[in-house]
Amino acid sequence: MNFSPCPLSIYKWALLLTTQGLQSMQIIVEQKSVYGTDKIYPVCKQAAMFAAIAGTTTLTPATVKLIQSLGVEVALKPTTLESLL
Repeated sequence: MNFSPCPLSIYKWALLLTTQGLQSMQIIVEQKSVYGTDKIYPVCKQAAMFAAIAGTTTLTPATVKLIQSLGVEVALKPTTLESLL
């Protein structure tokens, strides 16, 4: 049986979780510029799960807003000087 990923599946998944469990959750993402386009990449396992639920490898700004609306804190991975060199 083949299942195609659907961005709306995040709504179904969110209904299965309690809001209280999501209130204390934090995910870490990283912003990268790819050929002049800013992309949001998951860093931690939980962020990768949200991307998988959305059917993507990156998180779109709209998906990040939906995740935040669930009470999940979305944090950017700190950038160090060494990573820029």
